[in-house]
Amino acid sequence: MAKGSTRRAKVVKAMIAFVLILALLTFFSNTIMNLTIPKVMGTYASRGNLSYSNSARGTIEVENQTEVKGLEGRTVDQVMVTNYDQVEKGDVLLTLKSLEDSEALESKRESLKELEREAEYEARSPSDTTDFSPYRDAINSAKTSLSEAKDTLSQVQNKSAVENENRKIIDEESAKAVSLEASVKAAAETVEDIQKQIDAIDAAIAPLQSQIDVYVALGTPTPTPSPAPGETTPPVTNTENTGDTGDAGDAGDAGDTGDSGDSTTPPPYVPNLDADGLDKNSPTYEMDKLMYKIAQYEEQKEALESQLESAQARLTEASAELAECQGKINEAQQAIDALGQLPSESAAQNAVTSAQNAVNSAQKSYNDAQTQAGITADKNKDAIADRNAKIEKLKKEIEELEKASKIKEITAPVAGYIYNFSVMSGDELTAKTIVTYILPVTDRICSVTFSFTASAAQNIWVGMPLEVTSGFIEGCTVSSMKPDPNDPRNTRLVKCIVDGSDAWPGEEVTVNAGRGNDNYKCVVPSSAVSEDNSGSFVYVIIGSSTPLGDKYVVKRVDVTVEATDGAASAIKGEGLDKYDVMIVVRAEKPLEDGQRVRLEDYTAK
Repeated sequence: MAKGSTRRAKVVKAMIAFVLILALLTFFSNTIMNLTIPKVMGTYASRGNLSYSNSARGTIEVENQTEVKGLEGRTVDQVMVTNYDQVEKGDVLLTLKSLEDSEALESKRESLKELEREAEYEARSPSDTTDFSPYRDAINSAKTSLSEAKDTLSQVQNKSAVENENRKIIDEESAKAVSLEASVKAAAETVEDIQKQIDAIDAAIAPLQSQIDVYVALGTPTPTPSPAPGETTPPVTNTENTGDTGDAGDAGDAGDTGDSGDSTTPPPYVPNLDADGLDKNSPTYEMDKLMYKIAQYEEQKEALESQLESAQARLTEASAELAECQGKINEAQQAIDALGQLPSESAAQNAVTSAQNAVNSAQKSYNDAQTQAGITADKNKDAIADRNAKIEKLKKEIEELEKASKIKEITAPVAGYIYNFSVMSGDELTAKTIVTYILPVTDRICSVTFSFTASAAQNIWVGMPLEVTSGFIEGCTVSSMKPDPNDPRNTRLVKCIVDGSDAWPGEEVTVNAGRGNDNYKCVVPSSAVSEDNSGSFVYVIIGSSTPLGDKYVVKRVDVTVEATDGAASAIKGEGLDKYDVMIVVRAEKPLEDGQRVRLEDYTAK
């Protein structure tokens, strides 16, 4: 038990010591912190009324001063006057060095020569026109490819229908072809059979004709037609080889009784006909029999040839129909075979898309080429116009330089006081160089432009005299008012005409346009407002509670000073229109945004 009590007492002592050390550290840390944290004094922003003067400051300008400009390409030799010298019209202000080398003049002449030569060469050059035919050819080619791609896609999409249609044609024409092949075969066999019969007849006729030729060669009379049934006159034979002159047989002589002088009519001739009706008593009986047989063969042959012609016609017609049928079958089969060479539908669609893109690209290239050609043409026109303008400008400058080269000095165009003389001996002059101004001796018109706020300008009107608070002028009258181009909403530029009898340009004048008295939402002591390169600002005090006490930090807020009477200022900024905003009005050290501070009442010291 004794050991436990001793241990407990040690723990209690340690805890007491720890608390004492913590208290001491807290005390000293607060003391050190209070020594390093800057002290500030704050006040709450409040509504208030300010009375202020509407004053502004401006610089005198002379309205009717005369500018004296230099001469292009000339160099100042001697200056004859100084500022505020009074001169008369025609007095020499400065002298000029002579143009012995005339480098500027020669340079401009050379430039003019080059430009005119360039214009001449361009005028003689052939016109350069853009050839658009390759672009149009590319468009037509792309359109042809697109049409072919669309046809292929259509074939792919109709592949099944086309295949079914062609297979139907093959089936129908194949069935028809079977019948036609049979017809062609039958007709061919018929033609062949008839031709064989004709050939057999020709073969039979040939020996008969040979026998006839033999009889003819032996001098056998040529047969004449047999008498018709009932005729008694014997057939007349060819007496070419009998020696008969035929006088006794002349039936045309009615008194001729023949050689015997017998006037009786001979008995009728009775022919001896065979089974074929041929006269056996005819001296040409054998030839008649041969010719009769040939005539029979010829009759048979004629009938067969008629049959052959008809059969040949049937064969030709059937063959033609069969060929047509087979052609349709072949075409249908080729169409089916071609379907197998077609791409897939996706590939065909991609081909159409690619072809359409090619058409679009070709059309765009054509349009771009036309646009570029137009731009080039416009550039050429502009270049020509610019060159012509440069030529005219150079001609004018050369003419002016030639005239200026004869001038040895610059004189005063009017009488008055020299003001703001800006050149010295050795300076190069240009036509735009303002050598000096000449101020009128009397009747000098002077003006001053002041900048007022828009609210202050509401009480100013044209013709109103303004109170001059500083400056060597006696009167100042408002001649015009307009918004300031840099801040047209909030600022007005008030131009005044001043008495110029004793006024000089560059002098500053301060005027007062009366006093203002307005109420504002946020009024603070003027000491609370600070300025830097970013503008006006104040520090707002923000407090918070901690276990060790209250903690204060400052926050920078940019503000706009609406008005001031010197001691107080009306300001406007983010969050400043609240009633509980405390603003720093005094600090013992410069502050920074977010810096910790401690409040102190300086009024008690």
